[in-house]
Amino acid sequence: MPLSISPAARCLDALFRYELAAARCYLLAETFLIAERDTLSTIRRSHEVAAATLHNQILILDHPPSDGPGLWGALPTLVTASTALCACWAVLTVLIGSERHGIATYSAACRIPVLPSPVCIIFESTLLPMMNGHVRTLEQLTARSAVKRPGSDEPVRLA
Repeated sequence: MPLSISPAARCLDALFRYELAAARCYLLAETFLIAERDTLSTIRRSHEVAAATLHNQILILDHPPSDGPGLWGALPTLVTASTALCACWAVLTVLIGSERHGIATYSAACRIPVLPSPVCIIFESTLLPMMNGHVRTLEQLTARSAVKRPGSDEPVRLA
């Protein structure tokens, strides 16, 4: 194994840690949002598949993958804090924000010249479309769980 970590392995490992944290967030959200559990479970499983894909790509680069989410581990704390508000929309808003951040991060990673082309193809053909789909799904769930303004049928725009 090389003594120094390649920039490509470092980038993939950061994305791997993000996917580990995302899977944990969705697992946690599933316990709070019972009505949305099936949808959230599907999204969680896609993040687990993404993590496994990144794990394998890191191994191909002869680098041991991280064993946890690192600083990304703060994301589940945001989900927990959102549930303290007792609002489905708060949890969904945190999840939407983290998905959007993931999209921006994967898009930026594709512009890193040292990243192997097959990895960028995986990002562009599979992971980015998957995450964009997650945002659309979560936005639909958020719209359904919108809080109603007292004395009105109009929802309050929260996300």
